[in-house]
Amino acid sequence: MSWDDERASRYLASQAHYDQALEVFDNALLSATNVAPGQSVLDVGCGPGSTLVKFARAVAPDGYAVGIDIAEPMVEAARRQVDALGVTNASAVCVDAQSVTLEQQPFDIVASRLGVMFFEDLAAAFENLCSMTKPRGTLAFTCWQELERGPWAKPCEVISDYLDSDFDLSPYTAHIAWQIEHSSSSCYLEPATRTSS
Repeated sequence: MSWDDERASRYLASQAHYDQALEVFDNALLSATNVAPGQSVLDVGCGPGSTLVKFARAVAPDGYAVGIDIAEPMVEAARRQVDALGVTNASAVCVDAQSVTLEQQPFDIVASRLGVMFFEDLAAAFENLCSMTKPRGTLAFTCWQELERGPWAKPCEVISDYLDSDFDLSPYTAHIAWQIEHSSSSCYLEPATRTSS
């Protein structure tokens, strides 16, 4: 799925709402990774930088966090947030996680809040993420599980009751199904973690 300027702009217009709603995922990631001062962190699909800032603060003063995102408007927003909050040990770069090589790699922790489900090529992406993780490092992410187990399954049904009968909801549900199909091994509200070999 492409995060074009229009879609990113809509997200950024409601960023405060999303930050509040998704904070539980940030907390789950920080807890699952056992992040500590002095570590290096890669935030995959960093968006406007909320999770990036939290990781950067957790590894301060000697550690650092790098955020990557494929959408330039998101990276620009992350940079603005980092600057506005005076976070000096974080940076954000507009790159594709499926193929990028970063000068800071490998990282102690590679983490993603709801970002991995947007990869076009999951195998290539995770192979690359593993190559950016230190031996015995941590790869952790949160993403949605099956539609039936997600908290937004019922709202989708309710919304359909208020739409005109000729309104086609399938493009939206198809998108959700695509996410689920490619993230069936995850746990809702609990990050799937593994130690790289």
